[in-house]
Amino acid sequence: MTSDFVQILHTGNSHWVCISSIGCTSGCVNLYDSLYNDIIDDEVEQQVKDLLPNNFVGIEVVPVQQQMNGSDCGVFAVAFATCLVFELNPSDFMFDIPRMRPHLLECLRAGEIKVFPHF
Repeated sequence: MTSDFVQILHTGNSHWVCISSIGCTSGCVNLYDSLYNDIIDDEVEQQVKDLLPNNFVGIEVVPVQQQMNGSDCGVFAVAFATCLVFELNPSDFMFDIPRMRPHLLECLRAGEIKVFPHF
């Protein structure tokens, strides 16, 4: 890829994360993971290498809000991606978790994505 991108990836282990090259040096991406446990999944690294086949340098983990259960990773990945496309830093957000899924559903119904509810 030659331009900035935001991408939601499936880790292969029932988990979704967001990556982005926005604001990164060439060949690097930022990883936004709501269930990060100090290890970058091999599948995520391989997918990033596939996106940057001739230019992969590394993955930087960005500290973001962590989910409180085992099922919110997808909605968090969409919320992080939404922040990025609105030129906002996901690290600056504390999302209102009970309102996230209804918000996403409303966005899909309206055909318009909006920044997720936050405090």
